[in-house]
Amino acid sequence: MFKNLMKSDINIKRVSGYDSYGNATYSFQGTIKGRIEYKNRLIKDAKGQEVVSSGNVRTLEILNPGDLVEGLQIISCQPQADLNGKFQYNVVFF
Repeated sequence: MFKNLMKSDINIKRVSGYDSYGNATYSFQGTIKGRIEYKNRLIKDAKGQEVVSSGNVRTLEILNPGDLVEGLQIISCQPQADLNGKFQYNVVFF
């Protein structure tokens, strides 16, 4: 249903490991289709702490906290369902 609204090409980089200082290293995953929106919002991250999100992406792909969307680090990924409980898309906050 929402697939036809997800027309933007979005660059994704996944965490591939950590260097000797504990900083994440990334590898280019490619591009995914989605809908990107830049809007500041107060959300809870994966640890339950309140943080400010710069925006979100709606996509069918599953992304993990720590990965990069358009160079910005993902804070949270939340699946969205319709009224029957059927998966529709993921909202990824960065």
